[in-house]
Amino acid sequence: MTDTKPAMITGLIDEWQLRTAEAKQRLRLQYVPFHPTPEMVDKVETFLQISEDEQQQVIEACDSDDAELWISVLTARAIYEERQDKGTGSITEERVARYPERYP
Repeated sequence: MTDTKPAMITGLIDEWQLRTAEAKQRLRLQYVPFHPTPEMVDKVETFLQISEDEQQQVIEACDSDDAELWISVLTARAIYEERQDKGTGSITEERVARYPERYP
């Protein structure tokens, strides 16, 4: 009788990594601060689509664990967008126009 547990665990890890990568891409997050089940991804996507004021209201109405989750999601989004904005690192005319305070 062979032990299939290592293969099963490896399969679960691979599946989790795939779901995490898909969630990161779909939600535009630098990292995924939650277990990326399809239901949770949909819930986070809905949260990210509402306005900042509505997001703040949701956070204020939650218990501390849920509020921590939403703050982590917003942080992961902010880091993702900041990294996307950096691009190649070269200073272009478009970047100078967008951030004149950085390039006096």
